[in-house]
Amino acid sequence: IVSRIEYAPYYYNEAGLRMQIDAAVNRGNSGGPVLSDGKLVGLTFAKMSATDNIGYVIPGEEIAAALKDGDDGSIDGKYLMSADGQRFENSSLRRQIGVPKDVTGVLINSISSKLENYPLRLDDVLTHIEDQALDNSGQGSLNDEVRVAASYFINKFAKDGRVAVKVWRKGA
Repeated sequence: IVSRIEYAPYYYNEAGLRMQIDAAVNRGNSGGPVLSDGKLVGLTFAKMSATDNIGYVIPGEEIAAALKDGDDGSIDGKYLMSADGQRFENSSLRRQIGVPKDVTGVLINSISSKLENYPLRLDDVLTHIEDQALDNSGQGSLNDEVRVAASYFINKFAKDGRVAVKVWRKGA
């Protein structure tokens, strides 16, 4: 039984989709296949050691992306936004920056990119990645039931290191 799907850290500054399952994951199972109706749906990844039968699976979508990354002979990893955002739920902060109530997204509060033409600026509100709207917690809809972090959509939609975004900046 899949009890949760989330975008979470794996290891070493890498994150991706992760499914929580109620099947036992034992020592040495990591990397083993997870099957549903005879079809591969993911690979075992980890278990929560202080509990019984809570395991984690890396879903097929993540595995396929990792394999595709290596098609050109090098492993580049996932794209990073080179900026950090903060939840934008605080009404006082929203008023201070002058953001209307109907604008949702994540407030850019730190930029690590050294590129002169980096498109995001401090106090931008990142509202969309491609056509995926972000809420004030910095998440978008994976489906009708699951919300995941904006970082997921960066990698889902990126083409040749670029992704279209929409921002609210100084009134527009």
